[in-house]
Amino acid sequence: MDVNLVVGPSLFVYGFNDVELRRSGTMRPAQRMRRAVLERRFGRPDPDATRKRVEALLRRVLPSRGEVVLRSDEHPAYVQAIARLRDRTILHERTSSKAARTTRNPLFPVNLSDLLIRHSSANHKRETIAFSKRRQSALYRLAVWGCGATT
Repeated sequence: MDVNLVVGPSLFVYGFNDVELRRSGTMRPAQRMRRAVLERRFGRPDPDATRKRVEALLRRVLPSRGEVVLRSDEHPAYVQAIARLRDRTILHERTSSKAARTTRNPLFPVNLSDLLIRHSSANHKRETIAFSKRRQSALYRLAVWGCGATT
């Protein structure tokens, strides 16, 4: 699961959603077999899911016929999603995800939010055994975090 966040300069969380991703990275033969079994049983995650979910999130949080400056990293799905939002004027500024994550980075608000989510929720750490048993539970926890981050 991946999480998309729309965060303003004041750290206000405008919205978020999740994206189901396919297991990636180097896999041992047993892991590849396990992924094949799971994909036969539950289906393969949509390879275009990130673009679709980002588009849905932006439709929800950006006003139609409005103008907005949107800052993101260089993920190609963001460009594709923005191109489909023809009823909005979006100035899209892209920053490399390899740029130093300092206060001078244009993505500082979302980088800080990501850091705080990972710090405060064991199930959002990169390598953990504290995974959420249900995606919905992870999203509930994120919603509570988002409400608390703005007060």
